[in-house]
Amino acid sequence: MIVEYEGGGSAGLMYSLCAQTEEATTIWGTGGSIKLQSPAHCPSQLSLQQWDPDDAERAGSTETITQHFPLPTVNTGEHYNYPNSQGLRYQIEEVEKCLAEGRIESEEYTHAEMLTNAATMQEARQQIGLLFESEVEQQPQQAQPLVEGLELWSSSERLAELAGANLVTEKEAGAKSASL
Repeated sequence: MIVEYEGGGSAGLMYSLCAQTEEATTIWGTGGSIKLQSPAHCPSQLSLQQWDPDDAERAGSTETITQHFPLPTVNTGEHYNYPNSQGLRYQIEEVEKCLAEGRIESEEYTHAEMLTNAATMQEARQQIGLLFESEVEQQPQQAQPLVEGLELWSSSERLAELAGANLVTEKEAGAKSASL
């Protein structure tokens, strides 16, 4: 999926339960990149690389700086379903801290950020036509943008538009073959 933001920024996102992927997140900017090492859902290290602003081809860059973040110790008998899941303990500790201080919101991840992320995911679901089982029997509704100025595209549709090609998505191909 390609996400385009107001002001010209964009993000390319991929998620799969079927493919073995690196599961890393890289953020590129005009001056360098930051890579959250695998597993990106709970990384224990990130790498920073800065580019020489005078190097138009970015062939030469400064050395990569890697920062390590230790994970909490896994106690004997504890079991986690996913790699580095013990790192989610930091979120639990933040919630406990906020509640102990009488706060219902963390400054680390605000309600506004959470709602923006949820709305973006909902918008993506609407645009690709993904319905949960409980929604299938409900009357389909006209999709309304949930995040102002946010455009989401499935990768093949966006690439076809950018290339001026006439690509057919898997959904369209299935519909065409079913109608033959």
